[in-house]
Amino acid sequence: MFSHCKVVWGFKIDQDDSFHVNMRSLSGCSLFVRVEVMLRGATFHVLFTDASQLPPPFRIDNLSEVPINFYQCGTEDRLSTTLQPKQSVPYSWDEPTLLPELSVGVKGSGSYTHYHMQDLGGGDRLYYYNPIYVVFTHTFSSADGHICGSVHLRPALATDESSLDLRELVLDVPQGSAVLLRRKEPHKRSQLWRLTGGGLLRHEGSSPPSVKPSSVNTGLVLDIDSLAPPTCGKYVRLVLSKHNPRRIHSQTWSFTEDNRMKCDLPGLYVQPRGGVKGLKDGVDAVLGPANITKDDQIPIEQYISTCKLRPGSGCLGVKILADGPTRVLQITDFLQQSEEDTEKDWMLVEQKGRMRQATASSLDTEGDSSALEVQIRLGGGIGVSVINSVPEELVFINLEQIEVDYLRTSRLETLEGSIGRIQVDNQIFASQLPVLLYPSLPEKGSKEETMVAPQTTLHVSASKEPSRFPNVEIFKTLDVSLRKMTLQIEELLLMKLLQFFGYVQLDDDIAGSNQEDDECLYATQRPTLPSSSGSSKRYYFEHLQLNSTQLKLFVSSAGRLPEDLQSLKSSLGLILVNFEDATVDLESFSRSHPFDTMSSHLDSMSKHYYEEIRSQPQLSWAQLIVSVIPWD
Repeated sequence: MFSHCKVVWGFKIDQDDSFHVNMRSLSGCSLFVRVEVMLRGATFHVLFTDASQLPPPFRIDNLSEVPINFYQCGTEDRLSTTLQPKQSVPYSWDEPTLLPELSVGVKGSGSYTHYHMQDLGGGDRLYYYNPIYVVFTHTFSSADGHICGSVHLRPALATDESSLDLRELVLDVPQGSAVLLRRKEPHKRSQLWRLTGGGLLRHEGSSPPSVKPSSVNTGLVLDIDSLAPPTCGKYVRLVLSKHNPRRIHSQTWSFTEDNRMKCDLPGLYVQPRGGVKGLKDGVDAVLGPANITKDDQIPIEQYISTCKLRPGSGCLGVKILADGPTRVLQITDFLQQSEEDTEKDWMLVEQKGRMRQATASSLDTEGDSSALEVQIRLGGGIGVSVINSVPEELVFINLEQIEVDYLRTSRLETLEGSIGRIQVDNQIFASQLPVLLYPSLPEKGSKEETMVAPQTTLHVSASKEPSRFPNVEIFKTLDVSLRKMTLQIEELLLMKLLQFFGYVQLDDDIAGSNQEDDECLYATQRPTLPSSSGSSKRYYFEHLQLNSTQLKLFVSSAGRLPEDLQSLKSSLGLILVNFEDATVDLESFSRSHPFDTMSSHLDSMSKHYYEEIRSQPQLSWAQLIVSVIPWD
């Protein structure tokens, strides 16, 4: 699989990180590889794993009618990718050390703009050259599926070019200012027009080419070759002239619902000179009376519509969305009717085949209307005792007023849980601090003291979306609130709890008994890496919030510990000092769109609160007491 692939650029390996690498084949196809850089001890470890079981970091959705080119800013032109209309493709950076910016533009004659993929929301619009042809409808055939404007043409019955519906006549200004009927030619600027918001029909051949419509009055506009409107059934030919506000009635044009073209002069419509016999190459285009027949039939020579040079409006809207853990660059036609906003599952982009060509699908759950709702109310709560192997009861955990509401549908799982009161009692005989953890009493004069309803000690709110990836869990929100608590630590209980939860003394003699040389020493002391990211479950949070809280700390050191606990304390390097009523303010832990393994999320939380404790001016001992926690 990797024999014909290579990494185009390098990436940094001097800091903890995890990211996708875009490996390119000789044919330019992409293969994503997950890279994890981990610092263990004094060594950085680089782990490469298959990324096929993980959602891509980025996805480009081209919902417009024209092909799009995109590439990472600062990379080579050969790394540019073309995305056809109505297609979606996963993407990863070719150069991870460059800025996370994509250069996106319309293939061909279109504008290019840079988009920073970390900035959610709408971005600058894209423009492409897309003027119109003014076509005589009945001179076109739909044999090849061609559609002019909104008129679906009848199939061609004749095969010779003299047939009316094969002449393909449009308004043209081949030379001078006279407007003629000429056979349509692709991209011929003398046949192209722009209809402005004010109704002016600007001629492209008489103005410099521009991708974006200009508000400056440049070029010539469609007009009539007369100072006054034609009268008594007369015809006047069409010409080009400079825009003149005093000729507003003869320079303002519109296309009617019955597929005719008219100016602001009443009762006059565009048609070829000579009626239906004038529907041929080189004939003058004129403005004349309607000539409606007795059967109220519109003459076929007056059927006129527009046909754009390229599909779409010429203006594209671009926005960046967070679709689960995938950042999506979505490109849509600006004038396209917006679909009804419905809550959609994030799109799954699968990788199939040897080079994993991208295909996209979305989670189809419309047919599944089943739901599961669970409500739990435990007014009296529950109690949990922690007993070691002696046996000896260490603590008793009392949880009161428990309320849990769980709802699962085909599209979402929600959980609301709360505990009215949490208290952890120290069960060690003759302990100086009989309660390990309990809610702090409200301060005098505070809002908490005046509240009538009891406060909830712990509240958890979470919502989770379904995922087709077995190793990915997607949470829209996770919000945890803990009221102000008091923590009373007694050294004897702390050491017994550490021993109960698996902290043991390290035997240096056993660890070094088989170390024969430096190579064996490195091999035996090298830390074990976590399981591969290809198999480890990853968790995405659209928003993760652990709200701020406050702890009041009391610590009581023991005069003498049993031998096994003293050895454990020495091996951990733990030193406790006596103090009372130390206030620790813990700021909230907030993250948006993190996507990593559970161990990495916990490590990030641990480092945050470790720094919070270290920053407390009244706790100079913080480094000593928190050294027992495995932050790595």
